[in-house]
Amino acid sequence: MEKDARNEAVIADLGALVPQDYFLRKIEKLMDYDWLYERLDLHCATRIDDREQTRSFS
Repeated sequence: MEKDARNEAVIADLGALVPQDYFLRKIEKLMDYDWLYERLDLHCATRIDDREQTRSFS
């Protein structure tokens, strides 16, 4: 009987699945997303400082 590979766990590196010359990789290298991360930080409930405070209470 053949083994059913659909039920096996697989560890995959997503970076290896995306070709190096894929256009979104090129955009990522050109864009500066710091402004976006700063804006999202204002709305994100899991900011680094929040996590640090949570750890201190544990």
